[in-house]
Amino acid sequence: MINTGKGNYSQVIKSHVKPIIVLLLVIIIGCDTSVTPTEKVIDVNNSRVDLKKRFTELGSSLREAEFLPVDKNLFKEKSIKHLLHISESDKRYSFVSTQFDQGYEAFYEKKPSYRKNVESVSNEYFDTLEWDLLSISVFDSTSIVFENFYNEIKLTRSLSIDQKNSLITKVVWYESTINFYHEYQDLFIPVETPYSVVDLEFKKCSWWDRWGKCAAGTIGGAITGGLSGCAVSAVPTAGFGCPAGATVGAIWGALTGAATFCDGCTEEGEDE
Repeated sequence: MINTGKGNYSQVIKSHVKPIIVLLLVIIIGCDTSVTPTEKVIDVNNSRVDLKKRFTELGSSLREAEFLPVDKNLFKEKSIKHLLHISESDKRYSFVSTQFDQGYEAFYEKKPSYRKNVESVSNEYFDTLEWDLLSISVFDSTSIVFENFYNEIKLTRSLSIDQKNSLITKVVWYESTINFYHEYQDLFIPVETPYSVVDLEFKKCSWWDRWGKCAAGTIGGAITGGLSGCAVSAVPTAGFGCPAGATVGAIWGALTGAATFCDGCTEEGEDE
C-alpha cells in the first residue's frame, strides 16, 4: 500500500490549529479591552479613603502657610500636588494649572456650559442627595446620608455600571470636599469674618445649620461641573478625559465663596 502522507498531514494540521486559535483569542481579548464597558462598580470605600488621605495632605500643607486666609496661588500649587499628585516638574503641570484657572473663573461666572453640562440621570440622583443633606441638622449625620446614597446607587437597576461609576465619582469628591471644608474652614475665612466655637455657641446653632448646608450647595455646583465627563475613576487624572485642574479650581471657588457668604444663623440663634 502506498503511503500518501494524508495521515501525517492531518496530524500536522491538528498540531498547529490549537495554538493558532489560542493566539487569536489572546489578540481579540487584548484588542477588545479598549472598548469594553467597565465591568464592575467603583470600590467606594477605597475611593473615599484615598481622597480623604489626599485632602488631609492638602490641609496639613496649607496649615503651614505663613499667611491666612489661603490665597488662590497657594491653593492651586498645593491642590495640584496633593489632590492630583502632579509635581511642578511634571510636563502636565502647566496644562493642569491653566485648567485650574478656567475652572475657577467658570464657577464664579456661572457659565451654563460648565456648571450644567452633566448627565440628566446624574442630576436626578444628585439633586435627591442634596435635598437629603438639607434635611439634616448636624454635620455628623452627613456620613449616614452618603452611605445610604452609595448603597442605593449600587443596588439600583436603572443605571448602567458606567453611569453608576460616573455618579459615584462625583459624589465621592462631593463628600470629601464637604468633610475637608468642615475640618479646615478657618483656612478660607476672611480676617473680618468672625468664626469660632464660642461664636457658634452664642448663636445657638450647629455648624451644619450655619455653614454646612449653604456650603454643600455651593460645593455641589463645583463638583458636578468640574467632574462632568469623568466616568470610571474617583480620582480624575489630567490629560485622560477628566478636567482635573478645572475640578480643583472650581473647588477653590466654592470653598472661598462658602467661607465668605455662607452664614445661616442670626444673632438670636435662629436660621435666617
